[in-house]
Amino acid sequence: MDSTMLLLNELFFTKVPKLSRKYKLLENPRSKKEMLKILQNSYSYSKNPVITIVENHYNDYLKKFLEFHESKTKVSKGMCNLPQQIFSFWETHNTRINFYICRGYTEEESLHLRGIRQSTMNNNTQEKVEKRKKTMELKSPEEQNRINNAKGNCNRWEWYLDKINSITGEVFTELEAREKVRLKQQKATLGLWKKVKNGEIEYYTNCNVNFYIKYKGLNYDEAVQELTKRQETFSLEVCIEKYGKEEGIKRWERRQKKWQETMDTKSDEEKKRINIAKTRKLPRFSKSSADLFDLVLGDGLFTNYDVYYKDKEYFVYDNEKKRIFYYDFVIPELKVCIEYQGITYHPHPNLTENEKQKWIEPYSKLNYWECQKFDNYKNNLIITKGYDLLIVWETDKNKFETIRTFLKTKKDEYERITN
Repeated sequence: MDSTMLLLNELFFTKVPKLSRKYKLLENPRSKKEMLKILQNSYSYSKNPVITIVENHYNDYLKKFLEFHESKTKVSKGMCNLPQQIFSFWETHNTRINFYICRGYTEEESLHLRGIRQSTMNNNTQEKVEKRKKTMELKSPEEQNRINNAKGNCNRWEWYLDKINSITGEVFTELEAREKVRLKQQKATLGLWKKVKNGEIEYYTNCNVNFYIKYKGLNYDEAVQELTKRQETFSLEVCIEKYGKEEGIKRWERRQKKWQETMDTKSDEEKKRINIAKTRKLPRFSKSSADLFDLVLGDGLFTNYDVYYKDKEYFVYDNEKKRIFYYDFVIPELKVCIEYQGITYHPHPNLTENEKQKWIEPYSKLNYWECQKFDNYKNNLIITKGYDLLIVWETDKNKFETIRTFLKTKKDEYERITN
């Protein structure tokens, strides 16, 4: 175990006296000051860090410490040997600004430090290029040609067509070359996901909202917009715009047909699993609703109940429509559900007739009455499951008090009945 891992494990473990290689879990967590000293000694942490970053890291540390003490499994040092296994905000790439921000530097300091890092990398790259150039100049023309011809992109199957296949002893055929590349890419992909699974690296594809937040530097709302654009890249409208009306319709129908044929071969249970997995990756909640519900739960009145909201939204699979419906805020034990509705995405009943005529949902393009029908169906579905439903609008002035009164009443009723 290297020195940085040893220092990190000091947050959770202490050496057993007289036994140099034995460690035991600490009975009490380190202080904030002790945690900060450990991070500063091993993880390029700022000597004068931003206090909110330190607070967030200390809260994450306390949660992990509590998790270890409540765990029924044996806790080993390997379970916390990486900072990203403990801290929710920890960037590992030192060419990104978040690498320095999550280590307590201000944004201005982070930009400066990243600039120094990139400058050093550019200088090192230039030095390597110059060194390689001088080395090549010492070689004969024949040797230079041999080296240059061997440099091709070995992830392209065409590169192998004039190479000898070590298995057959003959020149690669196209089929063998394609298989060679497929196996190389498969090995690389499996290696990548193994590191992701083990918590060694964080990796998001462009089908995940975190991809745009982490790698593109967007805020949550901007990331949702980019993800929505990405998911609409094969819509009928995009196909027509890209390929023309006739060819675009053909391509889109061909894709839809292929997808439907694939789904038809699967069982109802498998279709349900695919639909759930597909929709659970999509962002559905707004920041304003998340902030409101955080405020509602702020005093800890419902800490003894499982609460579903934000990125842990409650959902119901509707067997009739073969699809999933998500709900903004649900406490299953109390049988209560709250839907927070913004006027941009939901048809407000107080609109004038003229406003109703013009109203269009921006993503689905449903009109006022179509969207109202959809919302009514969704709301009735959760009611049929025995839930009491409360609908609040973003324009309501007293929505916090309305929600608190609703939840408090239901909580008191439930506790009176169960006690």
